[in-house]
Amino acid sequence: GKTYTLVKNYLAICLESENNMKFREVLAITFTNKAANEMRERLERMVSKAAASELVLGTFHSLGARMMRERPADFDLPKRFTILDQGDVFGLTRSALREAGIHGGREGERRFDLGAITQRISLWKNDFITPEQALEPARHLSDYDEVAAMVYAPYPDRLLALGAVDFDDLVCRIAQVLLHDSEALEYWQNRFHYLMVDEYQDTNKAQFEVLRQLAGTRENLCVVGDDDQSIYGWRGAKVETIQTFNQDFPGTHMVRLEQNYR
Repeated sequence: GKTYTLVKNYLAICLESENNMKFREVLAITFTNKAANEMRERLERMVSKAAASELVLGTFHSLGARMMRERPADFDLPKRFTILDQGDVFGLTRSALREAGIHGGREGERRFDLGAITQRISLWKNDFITPEQALEPARHLSDYDEVAAMVYAPYPDRLLALGAVDFDDLVCRIAQVLLHDSEALEYWQNRFHYLMVDEYQDTNKAQFEVLRQLAGTRENLCVVGDDDQSIYGWRGAKVETIQTFNQDFPGTHMVRLEQNYR
């Protein structure tokens, strides 16, 4: 009943509005496009299709892309920027390895799996660990950690030169800007007055920070989740975010959904 709870919460917000303006002020976040489509379909059955279409509904990454396209200058991006796919990221990583005299993939005697390297960089970015902070500890861990830290160091500059962002930047760069740019923060807080999040137990540090900054002191954040269903620890999700929610957001009203109707 978690997703249904969010749908009903959205309906309650809609019923408070006589001119539909609040429809455009609601942001709902899910973890998959499939879940977002399912939520929108449920809403369309309960309210008009036009009203449901006003809701900004999608994943953290689609939200980040939307924010960047609406105000690219906030995120130090050109009007026309590129979102790199995994193949592009692998290409940048391979190039950085070659420049460092290290070969990845099928080339050379020493082989490093590109996926393992980019995964480490992704975890560092989402945990707000800078290239400088990653390098020294990595030297005392595995060869993979050290190589990944060496690649991570020039990586942001390469993206900047290309006028591009990678998949992680769609959350991490959003979080950093909201943390450090008060003008951008004020704009986006005024853009989204009501926040709803499905499967909150799967949020990582960067995603949590995006929500914390957007919510501000307005206290219009509604999340649903189950700490027994956290499945994304391998990509940085921290189940503690749901366990400490009432500490992060004082004054929280908690409702337990303990009856299973299946």
